[in-house]
Amino acid sequence: MNISTDNKFAYMGDATDLAKMWAHLAAHQPIADQRGYGKAWIEMCEQRTPKVAKDAAVAARNATYMAGAIVRKINAAARAAEAAYAACVEHQSAITSSRIVMEEVESVRRHLAIAAAA
Repeated sequence: MNISTDNKFAYMGDATDLAKMWAHLAAHQPIADQRGYGKAWIEMCEQRTPKVAKDAAVAARNATYMAGAIVRKINAAARAAEAAYAACVEHQSAITSSRIVMEEVESVRRHLAIAAAA
């Protein structure tokens, strides 16, 4: 990659490839808006300078970190609920098999994962 004199991104190759890259980046805008880094993303797609591209990268990375923290908290809550569930099941009749318990726990985990992704 080469930086041109007008401080725009330049590509030493097929201009079609560069146009495709910017089109793909612009198509990501709805996701960027939804996840909290839309302002920086749209500035990058409009201005196409190294500074705004770096700002967009930092904003996206920060959003990813925050989402990861939320997912870790949800997973910790799920583990706590699973432990409580297992303790309750342990006190139930011996007829309840561990396979059924694990299916229920997995169901809870799937639902929490879906909620975290939304």
